[in-house]
Amino acid sequence: MRKNVLTSLVLAGLLLISIPSPLHAQSNLLEDMKWKPETLTNATGTVNLWFPVGERLTYTVHWGVLHVADAVISTDWVQWKDDRPLIRIRLRTISNRFINKLYPVNDQIESYIDPVTFLPVRFVKDMSEGSRHELAVTDFNHTTGTARWRKMVRKYKDWTLPIADDTRDIPSLLYWLRKDGITEGVTNRYQVMADDKIYDLFMTSIDHRERLPVPGFGSVPCLQVNPEATFDGLFVRKGKLTIWVSQGAPCLITRMDAEVPVARIRIRLDKIEGPETQIWSNVWASAKSPALNQAP
Repeated sequence: MRKNVLTSLVLAGLLLISIPSPLHAQSNLLEDMKWKPETLTNATGTVNLWFPVGERLTYTVHWGVLHVADAVISTDWVQWKDDRPLIRIRLRTISNRFINKLYPVNDQIESYIDPVTFLPVRFVKDMSEGSRHELAVTDFNHTTGTARWRKMVRKYKDWTLPIADDTRDIPSLLYWLRKDGITEGVTNRYQVMADDKIYDLFMTSIDHRERLPVPGFGSVPCLQVNPEATFDGLFVRKGKLTIWVSQGAPCLITRMDAEVPVARIRIRLDKIEGPETQIWSNVWASAKSPALNQAP
């Protein structure tokens, strides 16, 4: 049973670098991982953003007919090592009490983003699913055009890859797309880094709107978006994925359906918390959309 909820895709180039002392490198990474940035309670005014920092989105995850997990995406400000304020996007997925006895899941993904360029500085993937555990860190340096990926669990790996000016990880890309929203009937290409590879991600929006229910906000006008491939860690590893994104300023993922070999995975936006949530309600209420069938 796999249910990674929200990161990765297909095609890349990577450059293996020499590692003088793997044990020393592992020790350095562990020490680096122990360091946690300080949370900033007031960093507003640093830069004008298109979403409210402090937002908290809760999704339910169903495997077939079973509710197996909840996933929470949250944002906050943190102070980085060089004292500059960064935005942290955190995705936490935890299996519920029943499934936890059969296949415990405790996944956490964090992306640290420069608020001025909205490019990632660091991506941390710490995933525990059943007996499987993954711990990996990617450090982005857009000045030098490189990204360093280090994997901790089982065999230590250390890779450096060339990246483009706009290469992002998945969380930063999803929030970057919220800036201008999704246009109907358009295919866009993005370059993303997931684990030790760089991928070209193609996302096609269907020229068709429909209204989907979001608890607390009524029915919301949405567009259907189809990625050409799937990622290891954010969506699902194999199968067909369909995403619905709300129209209007929030540009939130309201629903994801994945058809995999053994089941159907359904992910639904269940709760929106944090500042400015009432603004989203007003935007959606005034959005003009054709009367369409409401999906289950």
